[in-house]
Amino acid sequence: MNLDASAQIDAKLPTRWRKLLVTVHVLTTVGVFGTDLVLLLLGAWSALGAEPRAVYPAAALVGQILVAPLAIASLGTGVALALLTPWGLLKTGGRQSNSSLPLR
Repeated sequence: MNLDASAQIDAKLPTRWRKLLVTVHVLTTVGVFGTDLVLLLLGAWSALGAEPRAVYPAAALVGQILVAPLAIASLGTGVALALLTPWGLLKTGGRQSNSSLPLR
């Protein structure tokens, strides 16, 4: 009995778990972008003349409590998705490099 490659690869991770992993990955990645925006706004606020004694501790708190754990979770779920799904960790998607383009 011959199973095609996609059926074998999909057997690594059930659909329900894959969807949950993708959801967690997207949420943590969006959370990282949101906290980066907060840090950008705090930096702009400081550059516009806000009291550094108020801005820098807030930025440090956001970085320690939000950015670091969200970034680690995003990285972890991304690597898990790469290893447990057909996308793969180091696959290039089968595209040719730019060197295959004809030169004029």
